[in-house]
Amino acid sequence: MPDPIITSLGVIITVIGVVYNVPLTWRVWRNKSANDISPWFLGLRIINSILSIAYGGVIADPYVITTNAVPLVSSIIVSYIWLRYKPKISKDHNDDTDSTQDNIQANDQHDAQVDGQVDARDHTMDQKLLTLSSRA
Repeated sequence: MPDPIITSLGVIITVIGVVYNVPLTWRVWRNKSANDISPWFLGLRIINSILSIAYGGVIADPYVITTNAVPLVSSIIVSYIWLRYKPKISKDHNDDTDSTQDNIQANDQHDAQVDGQVDARDHTMDQKLLTLSSRA
């Protein structure tokens, strides 16, 4: 019969293994984005989980199997989202440059418009001050 302390430790480890995967998987699923997660991380995590599950099967330890099955499922879900919704990378870098140039031009036009409005207000204020000073 297994030691109750060891069994309790196995249960605690299994529960933590399940719980710590939920927030990441839920966020990725809800946002339909895994862009900030490295594909290397996902690949290595999947390989590690598969090997650990095989090891748990060889030593017939359900806690090792369960603790590693959850990260495997989580990693597969995140990998699917990563592959399904990854951003399209343009092969023509000029598209990015053109977009940046468009943004710069739009900002410059906005700045010029704001400067023109400020200049017009300054000019109006100067005329009012001249009118007031000439009356005095």
